[in-house]
Amino acid sequence: MMTNEMNELIRALAIEVTIHKGEEALYIPGRKKPTKAQLDRVRAFKPQIIAELKRRETEKAAQEKAEKEQRIADIKAGKLTIKAHYHDGEYLSGYTVFGEESSLLEEIGIAKYVSGWGTCVDDKAIEVLGEEFTYPEAVEYMKPAKEAAEAKKAEKAAEIAERFAQAKRTGKPVEIRSWTADCNDPHEQCSLDIITEYAMPDGTITTDREHTW
Repeated sequence: MMTNEMNELIRALAIEVTIHKGEEALYIPGRKKPTKAQLDRVRAFKPQIIAELKRRETEKAAQEKAEKEQRIADIKAGKLTIKAHYHDGEYLSGYTVFGEESSLLEEIGIAKYVSGWGTCVDDKAIEVLGEEFTYPEAVEYMKPAKEAAEAKKAEKAAEIAERFAQAKRTGKPVEIRSWTADCNDPHEQCSLDIITEYAMPDGTITTDREHTW
């Protein structure tokens, strides 16, 4: 079958690829009733038509991926403006963003996803940046919070390192942290467990669970 003839057949009948009984098949919507001649051609060149439709799907997916990646790059470079839209809900109101903007803003911590509602931008950020802003402006706004979080993380890491050093010096376990959790043993008459992590002299971490009565 000539390419032009195949393309015209696909267009005229709006042919799609589907899966029937575990195998690839061709689907023709009911609104596109084929003539006997068209149907004979479809049957005769089924493999070629399937290959062409799959090629188109692959090409379309690659194009959409490239467009998405380019849009993300443009947003990060500040070429595209992010627009927050106010949403007045019954239980929650605030400014939301969509698409690539939502995932990018969630990554830097200026927005968070609320189940059943959408991605909500921090109200204080909106007060400072306005309803329209660029990604670089958002990154700059979050810089102090990011630096504070990194400093806290470094401080915590240094704290834990000191616990391990102490355990190695003394040859005894040193507590790292403790917390409470629901009892994990249905045979025990308690509802709350105390869990404690210890730094061990050999550099490993041991977890101890105590039931409470």
